Amino acid sequence: MHTDAINHEPGITFIQTGQQIPGRPCIGSWFAYGLGSMNEDLPTFVVMNAEKSHPKSGVQAISAKLWSAGFLSPEYAGVGLRGGLNPFCICVTPTVSLGMFVEKCLTG
Repeated sequence: MHTDAINHEPGITFIQTGQQIPGRPCIGSWFAYGLGSMNEDLPTFVVMNAEKSHPKSGVQAISAKLWSAGFLSPEYAGVGLRGGLNPFCICVTPTVSLGMFVEKCLTG
């Protein structure tokens, strides 16, 4: 693969989407759109990313636009998982701990 981009950002966008211009669906979104999902209850693909790229900066290690659905429906976008104790990007604080949730899921 070759690109004329001199910076990392357009090059990474080109690898993920096939275009240097942001706003296009990523390859995972195209697979989700074309192949569908084997399970209606689970996302088609997930993205595992670090909490932050540098201990002193609060910057995300990978940009969310690299797993977006672009102009496709949002159902084809990737679901982000964080590093750390709570990998799920939940906006509301859960009423039970992750350990209690896993135990409840395992016991039924």
